[in-house]
Amino acid sequence: MKSHAIHFLRWSEQYTKTDMTYLIGQSGWLILGQSAIFISSLLLAWVFANHVTPADYGLYKYVLSMATLAAITSLTGFGTAIARYTTKEKAISLKKLLKTQIRFGLLGTLGLFFFALYYFFLGNTLLASLFAVTAIWVPFYESLSGYQFLLQGKKDFKTQTYLRIVQRLLLSVAVIGIILYTKNIVIITLVYFAALTLTQYIVYRYTMYKYPDTDDTDTPYEKIISYGKRVSVQNIFLTGANQIDKIIMFKFLGPTQLAIYFFAIALPNEIQGVLGNINSVAFPKLVDKFSSKFKQALIKKIFLFTLLLTIPAGLYILIAPYLFTWLFPVYMSSVFISQLYIGTMLFIPASLLWHYFYAVEHQKALWYGTFIGPSTFIIGILVFVPLFGLIGAVLATYIRSLVDLAMALFFFFYKTKAD
Repeated sequence: MKSHAIHFLRWSEQYTKTDMTYLIGQSGWLILGQSAIFISSLLLAWVFANHVTPADYGLYKYVLSMATLAAITSLTGFGTAIARYTTKEKAISLKKLLKTQIRFGLLGTLGLFFFALYYFFLGNTLLASLFAVTAIWVPFYESLSGYQFLLQGKKDFKTQTYLRIVQRLLLSVAVIGIILYTKNIVIITLVYFAALTLTQYIVYRYTMYKYPDTDDTDTPYEKIISYGKRVSVQNIFLTGANQIDKIIMFKFLGPTQLAIYFFAIALPNEIQGVLGNINSVAFPKLVDKFSSKFKQALIKKIFLFTLLLTIPAGLYILIAPYLFTWLFPVYMSSVFISQLYIGTMLFIPASLLWHYFYAVEHQKALWYGTFIGPSTFIIGILVFVPLFGLIGAVLATYIRSLVDLAMALFFFFYKTKAD
């Protein structure tokens, strides 16, 4: 069967113009892992939907969004730097980078403690407690995720898949267990971040066991750290834009509407997570690619991938009402928003262009992409959410995706390095 499968993939390459054996063989592992994560996330969402009130869940997701913003200080761009230089066969010591990330991550802790004090003096002890128990973990859980990028750079997608499955399953079991034990959202939030940090540490240690740190005098740590910091600065605005919709909806619409929005986008985002793994597999193949022939071939593949994605998008629109009736009956008001949002998955293939810009260090494209697309999204959220509520948030997402696509095509065809 394996022989026949390989033969079929080789035959298909004359039409796809792609190394299908590599793509399916490597992305297959990531898709398997993401599918397992999808199932565990679905189970976790079902427990939240049926055992936690929408108001408490909205508060929980609001704090998670703020924690994501605070974690930017942990130099999130180091992951891209690790993947890039590992692909170039450089021996990288994660410990050296981890210490730097944790030191900077303490700034995020201070920021969340500030919010805790702010809400405490406002008399909102619930939000104050949520921010306080979250602040402790900020410097660690994001910094420990560097193992994924080391494995990505080494093209060890099999190990990466196993570790992601183990990490997510342990995390889900811990959170589900505490939800069934208590409905106290502060305790649930504390256990979530504690379990997230501990499970990240476990898989990080295993990665260090499999790929021990080695002293390599040829490893350009100054360049790696400099590149990682530069990408991290770019990520500040990008991550902020990705979380601003939740924060604005919390302020304008309240925690219950925020909970409805999260359940609306949950399934589409998980589906996109499964399909988006192809971009991760492609990253090592994109390093130092500049020829016009390569660029033309990449655009054809993106177009074909987009056409194929119309099938699962259409199917989701048809079955979404039944899925919510079965899984999240409390959130039936999320169905229409979810059906509108699923169309954003058609932009997944175009994001491969941004992976290309990261792989070849196209700084001009990355800086413009960092600010223009997110700025469009922030403006869209501020304008459309007060006018149209949750539909406005989806509309802003589409506008941002179209702007990102237009910019990516412009820089890809006219502003990349000379052939």
